Amino acid sequence: MAAPQPPQLTLFPDPPLLTDDEDTYNAKAGDTVIAQQKFIPEINYALTWIGQQVSAVDGYRQSAATSAGSAADSAGAADSSKKAAAQSALDATSNGKAQVDLAKNQVTLAQQAATAAQSAAQAAGAAAGLPGGRVPFTVLQINSAGNVSWGDGLIDKTSAVPGQALMLGTGKTPQWAFPGQQIGDVLISARNPGALYLPADGGIRLQSAYSELFAKVGLIGGGVGLSWPEVDSGGPSGIGNNSFGASQAGTVLATFNGTASLRRSTNRGVSWATVALPNSNINSSMDTDGQGTWIIAGTGTQLLRSTDDGQTWQPVTVTAAPSGYTWNRVKYCGANTWVVGSNGGSGQGIRSTNNGASFGAIDFGHGGATIAIESNGKGVMLAQGPNLRKSTNYGATWVAGPTISGQAISISTDKNGTWVLTTGATSNGVYRSLDDAMSFSVFPVAGYSTGPFWWVFIAYGFIFVRRSTVDAIQKLQVYIGNGVWQNVNDSVLVNGQGSGGFQIVDAGNGVLVGNSQNSNGKLVIATPQFPYDTSTQFALPLINATSGTAAYIKAKELA
Repeated sequence: MAAPQPPQLTLFPDPPLLTDDEDTYNAKAGDTVIAQQKFIPEINYALTWIGQQVSAVDGYRQSAATSAGSAADSAGAADSSKKAAAQSALDATSNGKAQVDLAKNQVTLAQQAATAAQSAAQAAGAAAGLPGGRVPFTVLQINSAGNVSWGDGLIDKTSAVPGQALMLGTGKTPQWAFPGQQIGDVLISARNPGALYLPADGGIRLQSAYSELFAKVGLIGGGVGLSWPEVDSGGPSGIGNNSFGASQAGTVLATFNGTASLRRSTNRGVSWATVALPNSNINSSMDTDGQGTWIIAGTGTQLLRSTDDGQTWQPVTVTAAPSGYTWNRVKYCGANTWVVGSNGGSGQGIRSTNNGASFGAIDFGHGGATIAIESNGKGVMLAQGPNLRKSTNYGATWVAGPTISGQAISISTDKNGTWVLTTGATSNGVYRSLDDAMSFSVFPVAGYSTGPFWWVFIAYGFIFVRRSTVDAIQKLQVYIGNGVWQNVNDSVLVNGQGSGGFQIVDAGNGVLVGNSQNSNGKLVIATPQFPYDTSTQFALPLINATSGTAAYIKAKELA
């Protein structure tokens, strides 16, 4: 009898090759994956067929055994048929053995076909760049080494926390983030939004209990800059204009005209230590990125840089300032970028994009000395020379700034959209922007129709404006909001400062530092007067809501 024909396994299509173009490679890879999926049912069918053949062979064997028994019975009844029956039994046995051998051969062929198909599938996958070792719920992806591998279908979950969702971030890159409102967002609602929110009612809370919210809100609701006692830093006389600085972390630095000495405090001016500088040509401005890097300007070819929060300093050689002038206006702009202006020339400047390690030349385009530079830390900058200039890319390029009358002597921003500048004009000398320096309008100082106003600083929601020496006592005005101005009468703080020479810096936790009227190397430090312990507590915003609703602020992501 003819041997049964085994099922035929479909050959795989041509595998994708590394030499194929992208479209061909993708098409072949897709065909190969589809063929692999179809191959499994064919294998299952072949194995079923083999099982059927084995059952048939066993039937043949049982039939042969029955025939042999019948032959033996016939031999006992009639001797004449003995030989015929024996021969029949022999024929039946031979036929059964042939069927068994045939089935064995079919099983061997099926096993060989399955092995060959598996090898072909692996070879095709390898040729297509498909790795082995797949586990459930994994997908093909490019790993960090640039190779194809099986990996989790979601982005790394080790950094995710319960409650987060997979969202698109900057550049449409997937990331784990909390959907909806974020910590610090305000909600006006007629319902209580639950445990993740706190009432925006000006209440006092522990910083440790709401550390993320405190990082957003900071210290509010206190009296800042109300009293300015003099503090001796222990340095020689002659703190230069703009020659001191502070970080939000509490480090305060001060340099002294014509000396290689710097005084450093790490506790907001409570105690001081001396730090040696590489040279004594330091009588100009300084700034910090708030993360331990400081830059001091002072000569025409060299800056000083510290990367350990002012403990040690190294000179940085830079492009020479205009002949006869020095680099004397330093500003950290955010994103590891620094910009420095000169006290003369025709608008030259220098800029660093590697956190002050090196600088390249830029042109502000204002055509003269740089009087003031300010940045919101997010790319927007203003620089005043003979003309006001503006940058929106961290000082890489500059265009004409918004229109004001006169020249800005001092510029300050809260880094959240509000900018104030002073021009020194005897009337309408203060300007304010509420649209992140897109436009400015006159900002009246209540009680003073004339100036001039020389200097401005914004901190903790207050705007400090220094008036000239026209008034013998009240020379520092503080804007507290809603059109209300207050006077600071401390003559040690405000008396005797030259045009633009006065300065205040923020040392964090509500502490403000200024230079004293006296040429004795002293500073004035205003400690905030808060109705709570600023070392452990903070105040929530007080937000008025319309009748029937209440204001809440998101305090946590998870209850």
